[in-house]
Amino acid sequence: DSCSCVCALFVVIDFFCVFFFFQAEDGIRDAQESRGLGDVYKRQYQRRVRGIIEGRMAIKALAAVLTVGVALLLAFKPEVVLYLPNGFIPYMLLGFPPPAMFHYDCWAAAEFGTWARDGDLILSAGPKSGTNWMLYTAHLIREGGDTEAHPFEDPMFQTPWPVMVHRPGQKWRDIKRLMNSSVLPDGTRMVDKWNAPEYKFRIFKAHEVPDDVADEDGWPKLSNIPSAVLPVRSFPKVKFLAVVRDPHDVMRSFYSFFGNQKAEWRRMWGDFPPVYQNKQELLDDFLEGGNLEFMLFGYIRAWWA
Repeated sequence: DSCSCVCALFVVIDFFCVFFFFQAEDGIRDAQESRGLGDVYKRQYQRRVRGIIEGRMAIKALAAVLTVGVALLLAFKPEVVLYLPNGFIPYMLLGFPPPAMFHYDCWAAAEFGTWARDGDLILSAGPKSGTNWMLYTAHLIREGGDTEAHPFEDPMFQTPWPVMVHRPGQKWRDIKRLMNSSVLPDGTRMVDKWNAPEYKFRIFKAHEVPDDVADEDGWPKLSNIPSAVLPVRSFPKVKFLAVVRDPHDVMRSFYSFFGNQKAEWRRMWGDFPPVYQNKQELLDDFLEGGNLEFMLFGYIRAWWA
């Protein structure tokens, strides 16, 4: 009604009067001599722009500090990305190919020479190709079939796995120290299990391929295989044994193996191994161009070459 309109009009007029009054008062109280409201608004605009610029500069400085901090963190502790969902993917992009629990430093030629010796057997079987069965067979051969003195208690005892780390952030130097210093619950020393003086040769487990794999015409790039790390030609007196299995059986084994991993274990390693909804998904990962091609057909081609 008309009364409400009049009241609303007075409220609006009162607002503008108060607003302009205090704006003008702001100019009057300013340290500089005021030249009117226009000068007041100009200074207020300049202060506002200056505040925006300073805020943006502060944000840029903070972003720069955070960028440097993240870069340093990833340089010294790259395993932190494993805390992310599917963290094994960014971990792979940082130069640590799956599986995330493998650390290949032990095979570097300079390091390999510090712990391997002539006559050692590096049993580098293809994944899910009967590795433990072959390790047991090799152990029986070096013991002449008599395992009374040195029974095959556990593959990790009698035939250790150098690349396998037990928690994120662990390095080969840690594994090397533990292999030589650990004392088992029964009081026996770990080193006496795999490095017994009576052994004709020592056995180590592996899944990798030679480090001098060459590309061939018509074949996918073999030099891109992340597990091409074994110094086979550099140590001719060390024995390297490759083992392959029917690919159909390998993929069947992988399907159940990946699916049976505990959720806590997978989470610790950045959700690796992946959980496949069906066998076709797994097959796609292992075929040419798949994320895990190097673990099956890449392995076979690398040793064949």
